[in-house]
Order: sequence, then structure tokens, then C-alpha cells
Amino acid sequence: MYAHLFELLLRLKANYFWPAMWATAFNEDDLENPALTDRYGIVMGTSHHEPMMRAHKEYTKRREEVGAWDYVTNKKNLDKFFRDGLERNKRFDNLITIGMRGDGDVAMGKGDDEENMKVLRDVVAGQRQIIKEVYGKDPSEVPQLWAIFTEVNAITIRASPYLTMFFSFSATTTGAISVAVVP
Repeated sequence: MYAHLFELLLRLKANYFWPAMWATAFNEDDLENPALTDRYGIVMGTSHHEPMMRAHKEYTKRREEVGAWDYVTNKKNLDKFFRDGLERNKRFDNLITIGMRGDGDVAMGKGDDEENMKVLRDVVAGQRQIIKEVYGKDPSEVPQLWAIFTEVNAITIRASPYLTMFFSFSATTTGAISVAVVP
């Protein structure tokens, strides 16, 4: 099935694929999917709620093993879950989604911007350390994407030049975004 989609993407001069979030686990639905993607020269990514090459379905299948989708109370297990996703996919071309949203695609922490950003800073620092360890190089040399969603639109984000930023706006977005690119 994906071979036809990849052929279409290439005919359209596209080479990036971000599978639908809620119903699939691209890397596990068929264990040959990552290799097929690589043969077609397609760069893989995951959604704003699926960090470190792990589909949401991969988490829901392992919820009892992994534990709560809460970085404050379950950092150790979530870091292992993230590491396993990168280890599995590191030999393929990926645009690694970093950051994290709360379970059910909601804000984390106590729900206020200050707490949410504190948690996000810890998440991103942990993920960048995992990227460094798995790839054996500085995270700035590994393509990453941070999908900024509505609950963080009202705060200032410090981004690095190697990080692709993806912003999501909705009719309910009321905040302003300030992005500082640091050398």
C-alpha cells in the first residue's frame, strides 16, 4: 500500500511522510515499512503528539508497561520508550519530532503556560540527550521538528537554527508567538 503512496509523493516532488496519528503505528504495522521508506528516499516523521519516532498507537499498546504519559512522574520509562523508537529507526532518514504534549493531545503540567514550559524544557533536554547518545553526535547534526501547538503559542520559545519549527493555529488561539533563534 505505501509503495503506491511513495510513488505518488515522488511524482509530486515530495519526499516527506508524516503518517496519520490516531489509527496507525507505521513502524510496527509492517516491520518492512521503514526499509520501504528508505528505498524510496522518503524522509519519515511523526505528528506533533508522537515524539522520537514513536506512534501514539505504539504507546497505547504498551501503556501498562510504559506507565503514565507524564514526563514529570514517569521520565525514566518515557525516556526508554523514546530511546527504543530512535534505536529502531536510526539507520533511516527521519525528521525527529521533539517535544511532548499531554496524554489525549492536551497541555501538560498544571495546564498553565509557566508549568507547561518548564515541563517542555525538561522534555526537550532529555530528548536531545537521547538523540546525542543514539546517534553518537551533536543533536544539531540530526534533523528535528518541534510542532508548536495552541497551548504554547502564548510563550517565548528559544529555537536553534537546525530545528524545524511547525506552528499550528486555530480559531481559538489567542496568544502571540515569539521565537528567538539562538546561534
